[in-house]
Amino acid sequence: MPDNPLSAVPAAIARYFRRLGHGQVAAEPATDDGETRYHPCQGRADRVAAELTGRALPPALLDAFQPAPLGPGSPLFVGREAYLQRLQKTVDAWRQQRPELVAVVGPPGCGVTSLLRQIETLLEAGERVDYHALDGRPASAVDALASCAALFDIATVPGSVEELAARINALEPRLIVLDNGHFLACRIMGASQAVRTFGALMVATQERHQWVLGCNDEAWRRLGYVHRADRFFEEVIELAPFEREGLGALLAARLRSAGVALALPEGEAADPAAAEDTDAPAAVGLTDSRIATLQQLSLGRPAPAFFHLLRALEVPTDATALILHPFVRFDYAALDALARMEMFTLAEIAVHGGLTAPEHCSLLHLADHDSQMLLQRLCAMGLLERPAGDTLRYRLVPVHVGAVTQRLHKANYLY
Repeated sequence: MPDNPLSAVPAAIARYFRRLGHGQVAAEPATDDGETRYHPCQGRADRVAAELTGRALPPALLDAFQPAPLGPGSPLFVGREAYLQRLQKTVDAWRQQRPELVAVVGPPGCGVTSLLRQIETLLEAGERVDYHALDGRPASAVDALASCAALFDIATVPGSVEELAARINALEPRLIVLDNGHFLACRIMGASQAVRTFGALMVATQERHQWVLGCNDEAWRRLGYVHRADRFFEEVIELAPFEREGLGALLAARLRSAGVALALPEGEAADPAAAEDTDAPAAVGLTDSRIATLQQLSLGRPAPAFFHLLRALEVPTDATALILHPFVRFDYAALDALARMEMFTLAEIAVHGGLTAPEHCSLLHLADHDSQMLLQRLCAMGLLERPAGDTLRYRLVPVHVGAVTQRLHKANYLY
């Protein structure tokens, strides 16, 4: 990645339009070591969506490889059965009137939300789960009381934890799934009391109601370090990134769902051992070696795996199967040259799951114009974006989350 990422944007846009015109994979520029790599800006969700839409890839394929969380009972939910069995034990305990606080934590993009949504498939007739995803962080104890009251459809918000807990405990037992727990991990002034209020309500109602909290692993570590949250949870289900076998099963399920066949470039042979296995990923042109490469490039996260797979496909004019070309890695060299405040910004956004500009100013004690310049520079580098539907909050680009957090850990900005 060049030292001045803004200078690379026009060239990157030009390459996109060249691809849109030809409908096939175009060569990327080579780095000094001779290896062809993507610029991280090409991993931005908005640019990828625009490019893939114009490259004549089958709509069914694009739909199947959407990285959005899966709904209850989705046939695309594969490779996480062991974790679902652990959640089954949680549901059984609730059913036997032995509820407990449970947390499901994992690296961003590893499928925490998809797993939580499958709890609905574990229920019996007449049972229900109330799934809620926090869409912002409570800034005060009053905000926390209001947010928790809303989870139980309590219109008039009591003024204390004790009163609200009593109201909640008077209700019929419920199974509550609270997702996006990273919004509870916050160092902004006043937020600590909000987190403690939320936690106190969960603990005070845990004998009546089953709580399942979904949280990214960076935020969970912060909650444990600052608030000792881990002491109050009976079980913590730690979701790991996909290993090679699980990722292969995931990709194979998506390809079958799309009804799309893949072929390797001329002269490249598929894995002989998979020739007679119609369910193997290699049977649709995805060899074991290619899956291993994808696992390495994506660090076991679906979003970057999908990105590299779709970007490597060519739509031929005279064949039914899409051609799968070799994958191209990203060039993250500029991460090593980021300024200290830029690294702190990436670290805080990784922990919090996303920050608005005012939150960023408050956390790092920056003036508004300094914050905007810093955030916009990281956006220009393709490391941050403001997702559709949430244009006020900056987040790590999903394709780059694994690589960025890995570098932050190595540099001791995350621990």
